[in-house]
Amino acid sequence: MSAAKVAPKDRPELGPWFDRPDEFDAIAWWRLDRAVRSMRDMAWLAGWARGNKKRLIFAEGPGGGRLELDMTSPMSELILMILAFAAQMEVQAIQERTQGASAYLRTVGRWKGGRVPFGRVPAPHPEEDEGWWLARHEKTADIIDDMVRLVLDQKSYHVIAAWVNKEHPGLTPANHRRMVATPPRDVDPAARWNPGMVSSLLSSCVEAR
Repeated sequence: MSAAKVAPKDRPELGPWFDRPDEFDAIAWWRLDRAVRSMRDMAWLAGWARGNKKRLIFAEGPGGGRLELDMTSPMSELILMILAFAAQMEVQAIQERTQGASAYLRTVGRWKGGRVPFGRVPAPHPEEDEGWWLARHEKTADIIDDMVRLVLDQKSYHVIAAWVNKEHPGLTPANHRRMVATPPRDVDPAARWNPGMVSSLLSSCVEAR
């Protein structure tokens, strides 16, 4: 579970232990970035460890060796906060690089990976020697075009969902992803559209435009 997204006390397997401090003497992690990646979370963890007189142990510290901190010492708390600051800066740098890469891929029409949207299929980029883009998948893209025409004819999402289920049984977004996967996966023949799926798909198409 990502330390950048979930505080130690909120992790399902770790959190309950903070309410049972009498049952152990220390908490051990592989590395500090597996414990916390923000100054706020580190401040909480350090305060908890100090208040409960617990040691925090990291099998691999900054220099590669074991790091063991007695949180009753002010120096240990200072070391932790410095290390937490470095971990937080690393997270922000990673996020900026990821966002920058995604923005660049969008500008050149490249696909960054992830879920394949209904109406599209991954294909080699037509203008670059390497990389992929999302090409039009004729069968499912035609279904979207028909959905739009039905909306313009003032048909409800309930009517549109029923129409797709009748005319294209089983051809849902999830089954579409299974069909275009490499290698293709088995589809669910019982899968059906509902009004919420129609609304979500058409809304995402509008936002993409």
